[in-house]
Amino acid sequence: MIKILAQLEWNGLTGIEGYYTEYTPELQEKYQGMAKLLGLAISGGTDFHADMKPHIQIGKGLGNLSIPYSVLENIKALRNKQ
Repeated sequence: MIKILAQLEWNGLTGIEGYYTEYTPELQEKYQGMAKLLGLAISGGTDFHADMKPHIQIGKGLGNLSIPYSVLENIKALRNKQ
C-alpha cells in the first residue's frame, strides 16, 4: 500500500484519512504512519452529514472517535507551505 500512496503522492496526493469511525486502532496507526512517512496531511472523517445523521457531530464520530483540532491546524500549515 505504501507504494501506491507514494505513486499517488508523486501525482499530486496531499493527504489521506488517518481517522475514521470504522478504523481499528491498528489501521488508524498504520494509515497515520504511512502519511507521516510520505509527508502527507492526515485528515479525519466522522461521517457527519448534518440533518441526515444528527447523532454524529463534526469532529466526533461513533464510538470513541474524536479527531483532534491539531489535524485541522496541520492541514492549514501544510497548505500554507505549498
